[in-house]
Order: sequence, then structure tokens, then C-alpha cells
Amino acid sequence: MGLFDKWFRRSPPSPAAEGAPDHTVVDLNKVFPRVKAIFGRETPDPHPRPNPENEHVSLSFEESPIYDDFAEGLGIFYAVDKGNRYQLLQNKDLSDVITREKLREVALNNMAVAVADVTEVKGDPSNIMMLTNGGNLMDRVQPGSN
Repeated sequence: MGLFDKWFRRSPPSPAAEGAPDHTVVDLNKVFPRVKAIFGRETPDPHPRPNPENEHVSLSFEESPIYDDFAEGLGIFYAVDKGNRYQLLQNKDLSDVITREKLREVALNNMAVAVADVTEVKGDPSNIMMLTNGGNLMDRVQPGSN
């Protein structure tokens, strides 16, 4: 093998990825939940763009992101941490091994591990408090407003 072969030869695919399309290889250790707004007739976008009729996007079921309803106008989406960005998982990423229930379980576990050492409760727990997680994951909670 020559010097250029060593430098420029592509590495072989990992055994887990052999024969599988890219979208089916999901590192479950890097899946996290992301709460996002879901806009519709009942919950319109509070900051609509000009000419929203021209910005309509249609996605097939397979291309649509996987999400679970959380509350009116909110959904829990599942995203893979790609290091410098999060990539939402799509229905085409589901399989017999990677189910919606499995994603929810691993995403919540991964989040719990990621924030375990940095979560702080501030404020008056009987009224309003703030949960902080190192400045990245923040949410205001009012007791009894589930």
C-alpha cells in the first residue's frame, strides 16, 4: 500500500452501519428531547412571517419529525446531538429496534444524566421557582400548572 493510499483511502464502514442507510443508524446515547412549539389553527404563531401563504412546506409522513404531544401547542421532539447542532429524528428513523417509546425512554434518561450535576432550584418552591441547568436548559415552573 502506497503513501497516498494510506492518506486518502476511505475507512471501512462500521459493522453497525454496513448495509443500513444513514438515517437508520442512530446513536441512542446522543438522543435528547427538545420541546418545540406546534403552530396550527388553535395555536397560531405569535410572530407570523410576512406572506405566510408563500412559505407553506409539505412533508411526507416519513420525512416528518417524530414528536409526542406535550401540552396545547407544545410537542416533545427527539434530536440527535451532532456535536455542533441537533438533528431532529424523522419517522423514517423508526424501526423494530428504534421505536417511539424507546426514543422517549433514552432521550429522557440522556437528559437526566446530562443535567444531573448542574441542576439548581432557585426561588420559592411554594410560589414560583426556576430550574437552571448550567444555562443551557432552562424552564420556569409554576406548581400546579401541569
